[in-house]
Amino acid sequence: MESGRPSATARSTALSRAAHQLLDHPRVLEDPIALRIIGPDAAASIQAASERFTQGIARYLRAFLVARSRYAEDELRKAVDS
Repeated sequence: MESGRPSATARSTALSRAAHQLLDHPRVLEDPIALRIIGPDAAASIQAASERFTQGIARYLRAFLVARSRYAEDELRKAVDS
């Protein structure tokens, strides 16, 4: 990890969340920030090479990540509300 730069894990997570915003319908998780984090060039790359994100294990890994994020955010909301 380099100082001042996101880790590979953080970048991968942002890419997966952004791919969910662009490719999955209906969405399980609304994430308006993911696309801003990865930037317009990466978003265009996701759309141009969508098969990379929709085939094989990539699709299942994204589904797991999105479901886990949705669960965590729902639980956080419950805790804050109580």
